[in-house]
Amino acid sequence: MKKLFIVALAMMVSCGAFAQDKVWKKALSTGEGGKTAEALEMIKPALESAETLDKAGAYNALARIYFKQFADQSSIEIMNKAKGETKPVDQVLMNTSIYEAFKAFLKSDEFDCQPDAKGKVKMKFRQEVSKTYFNQRPNLINAGQYFYSNKENDMAKKIWGLYLDTKNAPLFADHAAEPDQYAAQIAYYICFLAYQTEDYDCYKKYIGIALADPEQAKAAEEINVAMLQNHFVATKAAEDSIAFLKAAKAAHEKYPDVQRYFDVIARCYMNNNDQLIKFMDEEIAKNPDAVLPYQYKGDIAMNNQKYDEAIDLFKKVVEKEADNVAANFNLGVCYYNKANTLKDELSDKKTGALTKVNADKVKVILADAQTYLEKARQLDPDQEICRWAYILGNTYYVRGETAKYDEVSKFIKK
Repeated sequence: MKKLFIVALAMMVSCGAFAQDKVWKKALSTGEGGKTAEALEMIKPALESAETLDKAGAYNALARIYFKQFADQSSIEIMNKAKGETKPVDQVLMNTSIYEAFKAFLKSDEFDCQPDAKGKVKMKFRQEVSKTYFNQRPNLINAGQYFYSNKENDMAKKIWGLYLDTKNAPLFADHAAEPDQYAAQIAYYICFLAYQTEDYDCYKKYIGIALADPEQAKAAEEINVAMLQNHFVATKAAEDSIAFLKAAKAAHEKYPDVQRYFDVIARCYMNNNDQLIKFMDEEIAKNPDAVLPYQYKGDIAMNNQKYDEAIDLFKKVVEKEADNVAANFNLGVCYYNKANTLKDELSDKKTGALTKVNADKVKVILADAQTYLEKARQLDPDQEICRWAYILGNTYYVRGETAKYDEVSKFIKK
């Protein structure tokens, strides 16, 4: 009796398993008959049940139902364009369905390549799916574009990601060697969206595709450096700092015309003057006509009160860019500070007074300060880049140019 009970129980389990396989087959038939919404509801138990023996078949059926749903809406859209008709097309349904179809095909393939009870792999669906559906992948691009146009960027990112994932999936291995004219551009757009949403893992997964393409590489490099910078800022990890700086240097070498990389590297060294100066010297050696390296070195010298050195460096800047506001202003500041330093040295230690001879020496240096500060004023009359009014006013005052001092005083911002 016990043995008979066990046999009967086994038969019940077997019947339950076969029943679930009948479910997905019926669902597929229903979907192919045009009742796709009903079919999708019908197939759910077979996908969720542990009793389903042929999960590969169940997910293959799911994929085909979704594809039928996509194809039905797509056919309406095509006929509308061909006949000039305006029959309604459910864009969300159409574009979601192609995404879900390819997801299900990949899931089916996962089960299809698993060994049976005897340890043998008998692929039932891969060849037919690869042959029939590989060339339908560009519909994923259109689907992603639809959601991107409607500002549903997360969905666009997922769909475009699936487009790239299917290209290298084992399911479509027969097509692996075929060129993909869209892959690099899609990878760039995914990484662009990943940058906007701070999705580091997504960026990491696809950036290599964009960087490897000659047409996308330059734009992709900007995202690459920016993402590595943001990641380092978020983690504060030493290895992320190294990776970011390495990428920035490589990008600067490859695209010296993109100033962003120069600025990024310079900011990395901002708290290390020795490294910053070394970097600027390297830049000058590569391009003696460069302006920014001299400006950075001038800033360092000025901040360290090495005014003569700073003056020489800022003069190199204005020799190349006569209308450089910051360089002209900084020259004025350096001469002004140099004059004040000389004044302190020459003043009577008790009274603080200057002899006429010594006062004239200070005024000579202030005359140079005045020249450059007036140039800065001419270039930046609204003081949007530098506040020249206060220091220029003081220069006029010390040099005894009262009318000019009174005129410029009204521009002093408090």
